[in-house]
Parts: sequence; structure tokens; C-alpha cells
Amino acid sequence: MSGTGFRADLQGLRAVAIVMVVLYHADVPGFSGGFVGVDVFFALSGFVIGASILREVDATGRLSLRNFYLRRVRRLLPAFVVAAMATWVGVALFLEVGEQQRAAAATGIAAAFSVGNLQLWSSPGGYFSPAEDLNPFLHTWSLGVEEQFYLVVPAVLVVLVMVARRTRWTPQRVIVVSIACLCVLSFAASVDAVRSGNTRAAFYNPLLRFWEIGAGMVLAAAPTVRKRIAAPVAVVGWACMLLPVGWYGSSTDFPGLAAVPVVLGTLAVISATPHVGVRRVLESRTATWIGDRSYGWYLWHWPFIVFARTVWGSDVPVLLVAGVVALVPAALSHRYVESPFRRRRGRSRRVVAAGAIAALGVAATGGGVATAADNDWWLELDWARRDGIVMPSQCADLRGECRFDVTGGDLIVVVGDSHAPAIADGLVPGANAAGFSVLVLARSACPFLELEIDTADHDRCRELRRTAWQAIENERPAAVVMVQDAAGYVNRSTDDPLVMSAGRVARNPDQVADLWITALDDTRRRLDRLGIGLVSVDTVPTWSDRFAQTSITLLRRQRPELTMSSNDLAAQRTVVDRERDVLRTGATIDPAEVLCDPVCSTRSSAGLSRYSDQSHLSPQGARELRDLFERRLPGAVASANPTWQRRARSDG
Repeated sequence: MSGTGFRADLQGLRAVAIVMVVLYHADVPGFSGGFVGVDVFFALSGFVIGASILREVDATGRLSLRNFYLRRVRRLLPAFVVAAMATWVGVALFLEVGEQQRAAAATGIAAAFSVGNLQLWSSPGGYFSPAEDLNPFLHTWSLGVEEQFYLVVPAVLVVLVMVARRTRWTPQRVIVVSIACLCVLSFAASVDAVRSGNTRAAFYNPLLRFWEIGAGMVLAAAPTVRKRIAAPVAVVGWACMLLPVGWYGSSTDFPGLAAVPVVLGTLAVISATPHVGVRRVLESRTATWIGDRSYGWYLWHWPFIVFARTVWGSDVPVLLVAGVVALVPAALSHRYVESPFRRRRGRSRRVVAAGAIAALGVAATGGGVATAADNDWWLELDWARRDGIVMPSQCADLRGECRFDVTGGDLIVVVGDSHAPAIADGLVPGANAAGFSVLVLARSACPFLELEIDTADHDRCRELRRTAWQAIENERPAAVVMVQDAAGYVNRSTDDPLVMSAGRVARNPDQVADLWITALDDTRRRLDRLGIGLVSVDTVPTWSDRFAQTSITLLRRQRPELTMSSNDLAAQRTVVDRERDVLRTGATIDPAEVLCDPVCSTRSSAGLSRYSDQSHLSPQGARELRDLFERRLPGAVASANPTWQRRARSDG
């Protein structure tokens, strides 16, 4: 590296990495593993930062935290603030009012404080989850990992330099050996997390990503490879770095061992490039121009793709054009925001204060978006008017008593995930009209089965099951009515969520379906022993990402109608047929009787939307099922609980 530490070929390597990521996010065929471009960035950043730190320690015998942090603030914060504020405008205009805006706000606010990865780690879903395709701040997880690294590691290095003064080792040796040891521990933890099925922790946890950045720091202390072996090293490095772009996909157990070829390949390329011909390509004007703007392009490309998806759909040309067009604001940001702030010199206190105010401004704007969504002003729109008995917010997440009694009525307990409160506007009045009192106990992403879904908070789900079973054993209802998205858990299993039960881990739809049916059979048998029936409400028809593209936004007040044939519905609900084999004959109720007459539709006869998102019914859609539940519930409960049937006959 030159005296300033600048290597033009590394800017070209940044260009390669950002192109990988953009093409992956645009769903371009052949780039299903393009997400590894972020790992290239990690290793490359570690090398550049490590070289800078080691040069400073070598020259001065110390490391200035003040100067280091000021450089990071000037480099990262101004461009992020501008991109984030523009993204908030897009969130307000293009994302669905309500849940999509709330999800974006949660991640955006966290990103303003450099903890976007931790927020995504703690929330349902994952990087490969379809639900995150409409989160314009999803990509900030990698910024969180790097910024947390920048915050903690230099402070640790200052301590190591102080320790080195008391030993015979040079500060550089102490730093490199210590970082190498930490890399080994981080890598081992990452591999263990992936093998145990905790891929979300391995993906978002900065401690489990440390080894990728740390490996670059270690390389910074090593000499470049000898010229005579540089060519084969470079060939192997490029192969290891690029082949996963085509081989990997959302079902790859990543990072863990799968990240090793990418990281080591990147390090090999960095080390060998000064001696091989490809250096001229990486140092070309085009490559370095893109590399110089790679940070801005990373910030802007994903929001552009998300907003294009919501307006025009998910066709590859649409997403690719959006990703490429994002280079325009990236170039403007580099010219008018990044470069001026990097060159500007000012007192450290002023820089820190300005950075803090800017971050708070981003967070406050996100808070305003979230508050607007939470205030439900949009419920006044025709499609979303809610005048039913039950609001979903009343019965979700065990907030308060959610019970609806009728005089002299037998009790049914409604359990399940978020689909239970979503359908309650029809189920509760229908059940009451049929003579049943209703108790609703539900929690988002928590099916009422002894399963652990990787997209859920396992402790909260266990709490739901404990609470529900205690209520069931104390109340002895006529039946338990289960409402949950069985087809959804099975069909999306390849995107990220693993399903675990009694030590068994399911990683594909067939395995998930097997565990699901086994757990359902166990639940039915347990209820049988208590003399309580089990009734299941079949999964409602669900919609592809086309539905997300027709969300209600400030610019679009009504969804266009989407339809689905009976064959498509059957293909989507294969697990429902297996559920019926486990339950007693007649102990199921199918919403498709109403929602698919004969073709499934997202619109009611009155022209209002039946759905609030791709799989959850809106209050309007739920209320259409009232008569169905009034008609079907008595027979379903009688089929599920023969004891109740005999009692009902004797009472009659």
C-alpha cells in the first residue's frame, strides 16, 4: 500500500462487491448468492481499517480513538442521513399504511443508532423472508455490524497497545495475535449457531460476524504473496469469491462454513492483486468510479428496488432498472455530501454534536411515521372501516382479557397465531349467534402446537401455550378452535424459518409438514384425554407478492382485485388435507366456502378488500365469514367432541 494507504484496485473490488449485491436484490437470474457481496465488503473493510490502524501504531506507538471515530463519522454518517431522510419520504408515499410502515420505521429508527442488525435479529422474519422484501431499511443490518465493530474494536486495540508496552512483543504483534484468536472464537460460534439451526443469530449477531472483518485486519499485517505464485493464488481467490454467487441461495445455511470460501477468496484476491494483470481492470476508470460511489449506491439501491416493487411489481427488468437508477443519487451524494464532509475539518465536538443531531433527526422522522401508522388514521378509508365486535389489537399478544360471553352458552377457546385475531370479527359474532361464548388467546408467529418456529420469539410462544393450556384445563370448554397459517409455515420454510420439535429440525417443506402433522396429532390426543374437542379453521387463501404490490398507500387508496383458481388453492394448501386426516371427520371449517365462490378473490361483492396483507383477513373479510361460523360451528364442535354432542342432545 502507498504511504496514504490508498490502493485503486481495492476500489475496483468494492465495485465488484456492490454489483453482486445489486444484481442479487434485483432477482437477476444467476445471482441467487449475490448477497455474499456483503461478506466481500466485510473482509475488505477489515483489511483497510486494519492497515490504517497498524500504520498509525507503527508510526506513533499509539492509536488515537478521537481521530479514528471522527473519520468514521465523516465517512459514514452524512450520506446515511441524506439517504435515510429520502427513504422516509418513500415510506410515507409508497408503503402500505399500517403494518409495512411500522416495520420500516422500527428498522429505520434502529439504523439511526447503528443497531439495525439487532432490531432485525429480534423481530420475526429474517433476511431471506419474503416479508422483508418491502422493508426499505433491511440493508442497514450490514452497516450496523460494521459500525458496532468500529465502535468496540479500536477501544480494545488501545488496551492491547498499552498491554504490549509491558511485554517484549511489539504492539503490532499483540494486536494481530489477539485479533486472530478472537476470529477463531467468532468463527467457531458462527459455525455452531448455523449447525444448531440458529441461522438468524449467525447472520445478524455482530460477534458471530466479527471473524469476517477481523480476518481482513489480520491480513493487513501480512506481506503480499510472492510474485511467482500470485497468479494461481488470484485465480483460486476469484473462483472462491465468485462461484458462490451462482451456487448459493436463500436455502443455503449461511454464514458459518458457507462464508469461508468468500472471505478467504477475498483475502487471496487482496493479497495477490498487486502482482497480476487483473489489477489493471480493477484500477480502470469505470471500476474505481463505481467503487468510489459504492457506499452511496449501497445506501440508495435497496430503497429504490423496494419502492419499484410496490409500484410496478417484481419483474426483473423493473427491479434492475431501479437498482441502476439508484446510481444517480449515489453519484450526487458522493459529489455533494460524502466528499465535502470527508475533506472538511472542524472541531471534534462540533462534528460529534452535528452527527448526534442528524441521527436523532432520522430517528425522530421514523418515529413520526410510526406514530402516524399506529394512530390508525387510515382506518377511515372505505376498505378498512372497522365496526365489528373484535379489533385484532384487542386479542393479539395476550393483552388483557379477550372474552365474549353469551348467556347460557358453552365456551370455546380460540387459539393460534395472528390469524386468530384477524378472523375474529367474523368468528366471534358467528359463534355467539350459534350459542357459544368465546375466549381468544393468540400471539403473532406462535402456532398452538409444540413447535419452535425460527421466526418467532420462543419464550413468548411458550408463554402463550402455557396460558392457553391453563385456561383450557380450568375452563373445560366444549372445544378448542385452532386458527393458524399452517400452509404459510410449510410453504415458506425454504426462505429461512426452521421448525424444531423435540430435537428434530425441519429444513424443507416436506419435513416441516411432517413435524406439523405430528404436533397436531399430539395436541388432539391431549385434548381428547381432557374430554375436549379440537376444531381447525383451514388456512385462508393466501396471495403472492403481487398483493404487496397493490397495497393501500397514500398514492393508491384501493386495491385492484386479484383472483385464484381452485387448483392454485389446492396446491397451496396440501398440508390442510393432511390436517383433516388427523382431525375427526367434520371438525374443520373452511373459509374458502365464502372467499372462493367459485373463484377466490381479494375483493368482496361490495368492492372492499377482504385482506389486510397477503395472508391476513381484513375486518371486512372476516365479517363475511360470520354466517359461515354460525352455521358450521355447532356441527364441527359436535364432531370434534362426541361428549358435548350427547350432552347437547340430552339438553335439547
